[in-house]
Amino acid sequence: MNAIFKKFFMFAVALIASVATMAQTNPKPGYVITNNGDTVRGNIDFRTNEKLSKQCVFWANGGSESATYKPGDIEGFRFDNGGKYFVTRRLYVTGEPELYFAEFMIQGMMNLYCVVYNRDEYYFFEREDGEMAQLTNRVFLTTSSLQDEEEKLEEKKEQYGKVKVLLKDSWKAASEMNEKDLSRRMLVKVVRDYHNDVCTDGNECMVYEYNEKSDKAKTPRHSRVLHTIPRRGL
Repeated sequence: MNAIFKKFFMFAVALIASVATMAQTNPKPGYVITNNGDTVRGNIDFRTNEKLSKQCVFWANGGSESATYKPGDIEGFRFDNGGKYFVTRRLYVTGEPELYFAEFMIQGMMNLYCVVYNRDEYYFFEREDGEMAQLTNRVFLTTSSLQDEEEKLEEKKEQYGKVKVLLKDSWKAASEMNEKDLSRRMLVKVVRDYHNDVCTDGNECMVYEYNEKSDKAKTPRHSRVLHTIPRRGL
């Protein structure tokens, strides 16, 4: 009798722990792409971009245990229904090259990535030939000094110049770069216009494009799986 009670007690404890763990997560359907290019479907913990840039918590279909992947452990992951798409990239964010799960906003003749770190948004424009430029959208802090704000302004001007040089093959895209508008929608439009001007052979150059509605939770549904993930670093 004691053995039966002990088994029941252990089962109840495990069940309560499992429910408590799930209550602290936000699982949404999606898939991970292994370093071998295989797709594994399941559920991914839907978190802020800053948290997702550091780790992916994943439950494979048919399994009860979660796996936590760090950048480099897998090629990338994506939420279903046209949701957010992240890939492993080695990028300069803190001054030294590090691996991140970078949000893949546009894939094609020019790629656009985004990494959020300490609430700042780091955008990376990568041309088809591998040339890359960075644009940082820093949050305004009421505690910042005048010197801090002047340094941010100088950084922004320098970065804008480099991005415009990267976009030089499209006058429209380069002219649309506006220091007052660093919204995701605007940056996606700039890169899309670059595609339209540069891709002139009649082929579909845009492989993937960020959907701003993917920032919200989705109703599960199947989506097209993309495997084309560049491995070049900055």
